[in-house]
Amino acid sequence: MASRLLPRGRRIDVEKLYAWCRWCDDGVDHAPNPFAARRFVRQALRELRGSARGRPPLSQQTRWFAEVAASRDVHHRAAEALLLGMRMDIAHCRPADEAELLRYCFRAAGVVGVMMCPLLGLTDRALLPNAAALGIGMQMTNIARDVAEDWARGRCYLPTAWTGVLKQDSAPSDHEVRDAVERLLQAADSYYAAGRAGLPGLPIGSRSAVRAAASVYQAIGDQIRRSRFRVMGGRTVVPKLKKVQLVLGLSGSGRRRIASNHVDDALHSCDQLLAEHGISL
Repeated sequence: MASRLLPRGRRIDVEKLYAWCRWCDDGVDHAPNPFAARRFVRQALRELRGSARGRPPLSQQTRWFAEVAASRDVHHRAAEALLLGMRMDIAHCRPADEAELLRYCFRAAGVVGVMMCPLLGLTDRALLPNAAALGIGMQMTNIARDVAEDWARGRCYLPTAWTGVLKQDSAPSDHEVRDAVERLLQAADSYYAAGRAGLPGLPIGSRSAVRAAASVYQAIGDQIRRSRFRVMGGRTVVPKLKKVQLVLGLSGSGRRRIASNHVDDALHSCDQLLAEHGISL
């Protein structure tokens, strides 16, 4: 919905990048077994690295990515980091603490924000941490929304340090995960604020689309808060009318005032993660 606000040329590039990311995600989630999922990730990495050296990819999705990467200077290291996040999903690794959670969120979505930057017309690479922060905020919202769905798949992204050891033979209750979900959404708010701080670096057309997407996603967290963090009953959704209002700027998303030191801490974490993954500013 938010992408409709983009100029047509940018929207087509974003659709190509999305198609590659979706293909990677589905290749892991829809694999018949972990062995097949790992094989898919290895093949996707080979194609990605080969395309960076000028070799034509086998899959249409990687060809689309290669076209966009060549014309818009998309960072290949960011794309590789996304596939590293897929490997973490295959291993069903539960983060032990906030640092591990951040690394996963960065690989799963922060790097998508980084890859989007040249497609949206961002020229100041010093704002890459802001883009990564926005992706991390969105992924934290995803995790809060999908606790029940992830548990059914044998996954849990709430850090052990926040919940303690959860029984494996039955799904946790809302009470058992409530504090962790609340803490996760508080952290997400800091990353949304850090992401929004970089919006002035985008062209106006791109700026409105990114602001709309952030508002719609953050509204999911607001819905979870209104439900008193009852996430085990199913996926929380934002009503379609509310989404339209947010995209058109007719409704706020209930954003809270975030202390500047929390925003600074979020950007510092993103700086460190970018450096760890070899993504230069």
